[in-house]
Amino acid sequence: MFSITLSLMLISMIKSSAAVIVIDLFVGFLGALISAFVMEALPSLANVLAWNSFNMINIIVQLANPSIHQVSSLTNGELVAGNLIYTLLFLLIGLWAFKKRNF
Repeated sequence: MFSITLSLMLISMIKSSAAVIVIDLFVGFLGALISAFVMEALPSLANVLAWNSFNMINIIVQLANPSIHQVSSLTNGELVAGNLIYTLLFLLIGLWAFKKRNF
């Protein structure tokens, strides 16, 4: 749901389909890596940075392998809650952008 609502939000905000595809691929393949890099670079803020949207991609791996907890710094329950919150947020932003969009 997270990926779908992210795509819908981007489609509503950006008129270029190619740009949306590139952004989605970037987030899908490199989002978790960027999140881990930023959390390692700023360890004093790791508890706050763990809730960034790029880190939510780790749910796919962490639910299958709980030892990934060290990478995401969130429990399975926290990742599920974070994914639901970001899903709702992206859906609301996407709906707002769709209503404001000029066709």
